[in-house]
Amino acid sequence: MKKDFLESCVLPVILCDAQTWALGRRIKKLQSCQQKMERRKLQVVRSDRVTNAEIRKTTNMKGIVAMAHSIKCKWGGHDAGMEQSRWAYATSIWDVGLGKRRTGRPKTRSRQ
Repeated sequence: MKKDFLESCVLPVILCDAQTWALGRRIKKLQSCQQKMERRKLQVVRSDRVTNAEIRKTTNMKGIVAMAHSIKCKWGGHDAGMEQSRWAYATSIWDVGLGKRRTGRPKTRSRQ
């Protein structure tokens, strides 16, 4: 019951808008969040010296990082098939190198 609740309600809320995230820094935070929830579900404390791998085996839950990667892949396929005139396409795929900046230090804008 708790596993179904976590996988159907809690994890999707945590992964809301995950398709647009850069996962580099967030992977450890996501993993630790899921591990804390699994420990809480099983009522296991860190002082019990139970490893995260053992807890993952007993709960049989999907990894939150794998879920985030699959969401990103789904969004990439969805985004690639979009028409170029759509707003979502224009906001997610854009060219950064449109303008040029001058070399050197920027000029001061205001004098005090």
